[in-house]
Amino acid sequence: MQENRLDDINLVIKKITTLLLREGVVIRAPKEYPYLPHIMALFAKQTNLLESIILLYQENLGEEAVILFRSLLNNCMLIHYLLDDKDGTKLKEFTVQPIKNHLNFLLNIKRSLKKGWFPEERAKKYRNLNKMIKDVEKKLEDKGFSAKPEALRPLSISTLSKTSRQLSLMYQTYYMESSKYEHSDYSVLGNYIHEYEESDKEIRFSVTTYLADEKLNDFSLNTSLSVYFKSFFAIITHLINCKVDLWNEQEKLNVQQLTLDIVAIQGVDLEKFIAKYQ
Repeated sequence: MQENRLDDINLVIKKITTLLLREGVVIRAPKEYPYLPHIMALFAKQTNLLESIILLYQENLGEEAVILFRSLLNNCMLIHYLLDDKDGTKLKEFTVQPIKNHLNFLLNIKRSLKKGWFPEERAKKYRNLNKMIKDVEKKLEDKGFSAKPEALRPLSISTLSKTSRQLSLMYQTYYMESSKYEHSDYSVLGNYIHEYEESDKEIRFSVTTYLADEKLNDFSLNTSLSVYFKSFFAIITHLINCKVDLWNEQEKLNVQQLTLDIVAIQGVDLEKFIAKYQ
């Protein structure tokens, strides 16, 4: 990828940080949109992930960039999930996840203790484990959620994909390709083995940590940009539709120009883009 395009991308990210995330500026939004702070936080995390992916891209570390892309994709799906929260139930499900995860953690501790897997000194720390579990269960039930084990499934990317057509398409398009690198799938481990030979008595091989895969490197950056900008346009469109007064007149013009800059970077047909988001 040409260096000047990377410069353009970095400039766009800085403008997004200023115009949308408004780092350091207090954002005021109507109370009927309680999910907005969480959406902005998710997008801020996406921004950090994208900047990290760009650094990995420059070092030709496409596989590691794809692993970060999967996290970026997860945040994008969470953003779309929360933006479609018509009655507040999705926000409740999202914000209760830490309690569910804590309860799952304690239940796993309990199973490990029963199997005698913990050293005695560590096991002593959990002598009040049953009370700890009861307290977390009550906290969960007070928020209107079941504490039964079958109801503690986390809000995973797979679960999110089943909530709308758009999220399902995103999951089907990107998930499998990126997951095999994160999970060190057998199909990609061969990339690290070179000069493999096999005989009746032995195998001979060499290992490399440097994977110069230009195609994968380009995939990691281009898909990351696509998903990141998808989040950006979804948030911008939502803010405009909800009439959240975020910008003054000059900033509105800057946002419009920023939108055109992103369209140019992505190589998208401008007329089709306008028809989609108008």
